[in-house]
Amino acid sequence: MSAYLHDGKPVGTFDIYQNEVAQLKKLDKKLTGFGSHTHRYQFNPVLTLSEIEQHEEKLGVKLPAILREFYLTVGNGGAGSGYGIYSINNLIAIPDSDNSGFDEEDNGQWLVDLGLPAKLLAVMDLGCGYYLCLEPGDDSGKMYSYDVTYDELCKPLNQTFVETLLDWAEESRQKISEKN
Repeated sequence: MSAYLHDGKPVGTFDIYQNEVAQLKKLDKKLTGFGSHTHRYQFNPVLTLSEIEQHEEKLGVKLPAILREFYLTVGNGGAGSGYGIYSINNLIAIPDSDNSGFDEEDNGQWLVDLGLPAKLLAVMDLGCGYYLCLEPGDDSGKMYSYDVTYDELCKPLNQTFVETLLDWAEESRQKISEKN
């Protein structure tokens, strides 16, 4: 597990996040935060490496290292931005030939033409056709936004997966505190 310093002490990548979510669960007992009625500030049970590898084979992509770490150490989806972090069974591949908004023959070339990765994985649903995504196999954890309501508008964000989660927890805490 990756480690970094927080208040001068080494911590695992998701330790702070899990603590923040535990605090949100205590603070928001009535589930007033956006999407909280879906994830309830909880995480699904963790996956094994074998389970992750089976899903990667089924998806035809290697998950980003940070998402693998999340599934292995925190849970198979749960609390997070919008309606939460998708479980591995619910990840959405973009482009996806099952989605009528995509040209199956294109194979993601429209993304490449925009200077973006040819394939993305939607890992969080913010609602109204707006998703937060990671690039399969990319270990940087860089996030992308994808909005199906605006002609598949896709753009890189200036945040990593972990930064996105921590920002969501902080913003949620502030909004819930204002309501209470």
